[in-house]
Amino acid sequence: MGKITDTLINMGYTFTADAQNLGPVSRLLVRSPRGQEMALGRNEQALLFPGDTDGIPDNDWTGADGVTYTSGSIYRDYYGMDDEAYSQFLYGHSLRTREYLKARKADIGLTSYKFAAPELFFVLDTFTLDNGNGTLEAGRYSDGRFVAQAVEVKGGQVLRMHFAHLPDLKQAREGVLIVALEQGFLDGTLDDDAGDGGHWLDTPGDLQDKYDTLMTMGGQKPQGK
Repeated sequence: MGKITDTLINMGYTFTADAQNLGPVSRLLVRSPRGQEMALGRNEQALLFPGDTDGIPDNDWTGADGVTYTSGSIYRDYYGMDDEAYSQFLYGHSLRTREYLKARKADIGLTSYKFAAPELFFVLDTFTLDNGNGTLEAGRYSDGRFVAQAVEVKGGQVLRMHFAHLPDLKQAREGVLIVALEQGFLDGTLDDDAGDGGHWLDTPGDLQDKYDTLMTMGGQKPQGK
């Protein structure tokens, strides 16, 4: 445990590691001084922890006093994670993979993505994806953001990617590939360190080349690993 955890404990919060695993560590439950308990997520959601930080007891539980930390920063502090361990916890892959995917997003202009109900916009371009992965429609919102949204609805949701500009076919396809990789690493079905095969980024070529090699060198994580 570190400074963040100590600060919250001194404010009356308690922590328990339960039996559910979040990647490489156990999930943390935090209980407030008033008895409310919540499970901290594997994310960077910011949370306000009400309590006394200014020596004025009257405002401790009014929302006017307290400290703010992200769920991820608490896990990092509680388990003493370094940068590499934190990347493995938060994203399910190495720091090297994290920096590479961030660079690829920046290069194609991919700013964010989500799985949610379809949104309406006038279509500026349509892209057919490889390997039977469906169709994307690209457009622009009234606030200036560009969007590429999957046509196929699954469980009431679609993949929707936001771009800094109107993407072309290559950028849209690469965006879908980045999403597949990030989701696969996060849910544990992909492993960027495939053992004897080495790291997937050692493969020369573009993202598609590296992805194809990842699939052939054993990048799918074995059960129980």
